[in-house]
Amino acid sequence: MEKSDKQEQRKNKFTDIKTFPVPFALGEIKENITINKNASSKSSKTKLIDQAFKLHSQGNISEASKYYKYIINQGFKDHRVFSNYGAILKGHSKLKEAENSYRKAIEFEPNFPEAHSNLGNILKDLGKLQEAEISIRKAIQLKPDYADAYINLGHILRALNKLNEAELEHQKGIDIAFIQNIDSKYRADCLSKISLSKSQFRQDLFALSELNFKKNGFFVEFGSYDGLTGSNSYLLEKFFNWDGILAEPMISCFTKLKENRSVILENKCIWKSSGKKILFNEPFTYKQTATIDSFSDNRQEFYKEGKRYKVSTISLVDLLDIHNAPKCIDYLSIDTEGSEYDILDAFDFQRYKFRVITCEHNFTPMREKIYNLLINKGYKRKLTNISRVDDWYVYDS
Repeated sequence: MEKSDKQEQRKNKFTDIKTFPVPFALGEIKENITINKNASSKSSKTKLIDQAFKLHSQGNISEASKYYKYIINQGFKDHRVFSNYGAILKGHSKLKEAENSYRKAIEFEPNFPEAHSNLGNILKDLGKLQEAEISIRKAIQLKPDYADAYINLGHILRALNKLNEAELEHQKGIDIAFIQNIDSKYRADCLSKISLSKSQFRQDLFALSELNFKKNGFFVEFGSYDGLTGSNSYLLEKFFNWDGILAEPMISCFTKLKENRSVILENKCIWKSSGKKILFNEPFTYKQTATIDSFSDNRQEFYKEGKRYKVSTISLVDLLDIHNAPKCIDYLSIDTEGSEYDILDAFDFQRYKFRVITCEHNFTPMREKIYNLLINKGYKRKLTNISRVDDWYVYDS
């Protein structure tokens, strides 16, 4: 399953532990609330808990931890405190203590979905996969639209070798999160087309939502793989009558690309300059991670054993010039497994504009460089909470 393979290899940085937020707007706390060991009134308890939440939300983990421990030692049975303290313990790799803290949170509030989900993640880390699955499913039962719980269930099911079910649950979580976060004006349209999307994180629907579900638009996508699996432009071409350019230098999938798509195809490798011959690395497994060899991670066995061959390069500007692309292109999708910044850095943004860009970063240091480059060119980054290993940009004209 190519799509799953790539997802497994990428650094999917999902927030697996949820803390309970400050339950209401506290406003500015001007006095320094100290731990009053003689106070046990309801008012003092509330102040202590609120201050603990405030410190935690500000990232002052050390002080928050002191408050949580004091509150717990006083015998206060507040499920939110035990859940948040569990998150801190998990952050310090004290997994058994974290497990106990989450179980206490559930004891005091059995219908607390975040605690069940967090407990499931702890159990997964402890190798208790069957218990972890039960706990995550309980969280979903309590909160059927709990996106992160579905995603984490997918990870657990994959660890249990239930690969097909893992893929379904993982994608369900991605879709729920996408619908929850997309502009409400386009939510119904996205829901009606989501089953047709081939995009890993619904990048195609994001582009459409930013373009008022435009028909007859123009896209550029590279690397395009087979034009179907994980494609960010298939929906646009086949259901919205878009034209565009697909670029893919990988030899083994270009025939499939021609079979699957009817737009302009380019088999040269997009790079910062044209007319070069550079070494390309095509793994025998995880083929969607194929890339310019100098960007392949030789710590990964599938890259070490990859098939290497020379490919011709073409710059992004030359690609657009040669194929007579419009000066204002609706959507650019970039997924080249590491060379994204070099390609964009060499591009002349005065000659062409892109209304929407989705660009993979895989949480590498290049992410910040791409961000600074595009922000300086007039783009605005959006929805980082759901774009995962991508960043999504719109032209802020």
